[in-house]
Amino acid sequence: MKRIWIAMIVGLIMASCGGNSSGNDPIPAPPTPTNEDVKVTDNDLVSYFNLDKTKYVYQAIETLTAQTSAKIVNAKTIEVLSTSIQERNDSEGTFKVLVSGKIQNKPFSHTITYTGFAKKPSDYDMSHRLSVKWKNGVDYQTQFDFDTLYRLKKNEKYTAEYLSQFIDIEVLEQNSQNVYKYTVDDLAKLQISNFEFKNGRGTGTLTFVVTYNGNKGYVGSGTYAQPALAFDKNAYYASKFELKKDVVAQYYMRGVYENAQAFYSSFFDYDRAVFAPILKSVDKSDSQNTLSLTIELQERNGSENVLATFTKDVEGFKSLSTLATELVLSTTADLGAYMGKRFRTAADGDLLAKVKALPIQNWIKNVHFSLKKANGYLDLEREEVRMSNGNYLAPVWKATSNRGSDLDAYFLNPRFEVVEAKKEGIWLNLKVKLLQVNEVALNDVVLPLRIHLIENS
Repeated sequence: MKRIWIAMIVGLIMASCGGNSSGNDPIPAPPTPTNEDVKVTDNDLVSYFNLDKTKYVYQAIETLTAQTSAKIVNAKTIEVLSTSIQERNDSEGTFKVLVSGKIQNKPFSHTITYTGFAKKPSDYDMSHRLSVKWKNGVDYQTQFDFDTLYRLKKNEKYTAEYLSQFIDIEVLEQNSQNVYKYTVDDLAKLQISNFEFKNGRGTGTLTFVVTYNGNKGYVGSGTYAQPALAFDKNAYYASKFELKKDVVAQYYMRGVYENAQAFYSSFFDYDRAVFAPILKSVDKSDSQNTLSLTIELQERNGSENVLATFTKDVEGFKSLSTLATELVLSTTADLGAYMGKRFRTAADGDLLAKVKALPIQNWIKNVHFSLKKANGYLDLEREEVRMSNGNYLAPVWKATSNRGSDLDAYFLNPRFEVVEAKKEGIWLNLKVKLLQVNEVALNDVVLPLRIHLIENS
């Protein structure tokens, strides 16, 4: 009986252990570690950051510090919350970093040392194999202080710290395709000297000599050229002249074109104590209602020293369509006598056909023109001028005043059409459409003209 009980006990034990199970039975998974059992390892963090060992230390650090999301690494959920560089040796391609975060939602802090990254170029390469370029996204043509260097002839401010706002410095190692970018630490070891501007046929160049950690770079040009940056002094000084759109909007373009000397300087906001702009030429676009002013910029110190020559586009002038509310046509004695002779005794009513039968150039010259201004009405006088092609004379109505602000009133060779004519007693009421003026076609300017029909004696 005792043997039977022993046999039964052994059978139960074997059954609980799988007994004679086949090789196809599943292998039991290892027990899932609890949060208390999970530790972060170097291998975990290496996998988490996945840094490229062909890069330089500064590049690796930039990649590392930018990663803060939660990732599953080696069956662990790791979230990096902060990184702190403890040590770095760019020349040897190593750095040590303290990483803090959560693993399986449990806080951790772990220090890992990285090795094997690309080694920083030598001090010689840092001073001799560098290239400089303007930073992307930086408007150096306006923000860089060129005036202190060029006009004031002072170069003390152009230090590595100042230039770092505008330029990137890169180094191409000998026998390497790796490009090393100057870091903040590198800039602290960099000295700039002989900073100057050299004029060119188009844009000029800013040149300088570098000394890195006591190693002086190239001085000169050609194969062993010192660093150089293209710079357009004309564009720079042009940026110092900001168009005052609110002022431009007060004037008609064509009159400004004809009297540009009276207007051009008032269109810009600039340092009048420093700069003296001299107008060299002016071009117009009637279709675009714009001007292009070529300006020679001199110092305002009596030296007549020319700093730059540039062209500024001026836009935003009054549209000629504004004449619909600003141009006023009025009767005169000569006009009243001319129309009175023909229509004083005519029956009241529609006279459009009869008025249109009269050549408009025969009587429009007798109309009084005036222009509505902020301070009242400006009288216009008729004059004949030679057209730009020189082939014929054309009438122009322009300001009788010599005041500079009135000289935009210049309306060349206007063409009119009578679109309505009604007689009411001794009055002939017309609507006159302005078809063209200043060599620009119009279709929305219709002006009233009330003519007193004078009885002929």
